[in-house]
Amino acid sequence: MKKTMKAIALLLMFVVPMMLSACGNEEEDAVSIIGDWQYVSYFEGNVTYAQSGVWTFAANGTMTVEIGGVPSSGTYSVDGDILIWDFGYGQVTNKILTLTETELSISAGDRDRVYNLKR
Repeated sequence: MKKTMKAIALLLMFVVPMMLSACGNEEEDAVSIIGDWQYVSYFEGNVTYAQSGVWTFAANGTMTVEIGGVPSSGTYSVDGDILIWDFGYGQVTNKILTLTETELSISAGDRDRVYNLKR
């Protein structure tokens, strides 16, 4: 019985730390919106429209959207799946539908539109 308890204690000394280290910090594992995204399409009224351009989200909270060679700049913030941007006409609250290393989909404010971007 004493040997069994020692074996269990020894096993726990090695297994528990490995289990705890396998649980990563969710913030460290989270995918970031920061960087350049290729604007590929938007979906509105049950129709998908092809687009081209680049959306850039900078770490300092500024963003640039270039569509058809015309750039616009503003500010943004992210809180969970909520993306708020302001291009000087007031804040617009959006919902991030998809955010992976390679895909970003954003439901646009009060409009029935979804922006689709890829890295």
